[in-house]
Amino acid sequence: MTETIILAFSAFFIALLGTRWVIFTLKKRAVSPDIDILMGRKNPPPFADAGIALTFALIIGLLGADAPFIIVFPMFLLAGMALLAGIVQLPNAVKYAVYIAVIVVGLTVFDFSASQKIIAAIFWLLVIASFSCLKNTENYLPIIMIIIAICIAAMEIWAERFPSALATQSLVFSGSGFGFFWWNTKPAKVFAGEIGAIPVGFVAGYLLLMMLALL
Repeated sequence: MTETIILAFSAFFIALLGTRWVIFTLKKRAVSPDIDILMGRKNPPPFADAGIALTFALIIGLLGADAPFIIVFPMFLLAGMALLAGIVQLPNAVKYAVYIAVIVVGLTVFDFSASQKIIAAIFWLLVIASFSCLKNTENYLPIIMIIIAICIAAMEIWAERFPSALATQSLVFSGSGFGFFWWNTKPAKVFAGEIGAIPVGFVAGYLLLMMLALL
């Protein structure tokens, strides 16, 4: 139980302080042509693609929570693809090909039949796509992270399996969401962008499938 609390709070502080550092770094590089912003009469728009600390909070927390490496490693690939997409225009076909590839790898964690894996892959892809739609929103992404995690932890308590690996991983998920929520709540200072939303969606799909597999 103590380890679960420590990991959840660690994920929270990594996301919180890491995102603060991202804001500081982006502010130093940003030069706005808007005179009202320069004079302090208007708040600057939120920084886009600022979810890198959220992603690394999840990676570090999940490694500590004994998540399978085959689930953690694809997060580096998804974050790297998001960084590349910020430099060059990647076709959606390429992005979805990568999503499908990491899902196929991730499904090796589950003891599903062939037909179940097809259904699970479609579900997982839809979860990633849904989180992608939240990349430039205020509040929604971290709130959904927190709701998913609390529901999974509650089900683990109900099934008398708490604390379990799944519950610990879900609380790491919520801790990261809480840390990012501090900067993403209205008026948002940052948006997660694809570098935050896509890896988060990948982990959300994994956690939800793990929960369904235990029902």
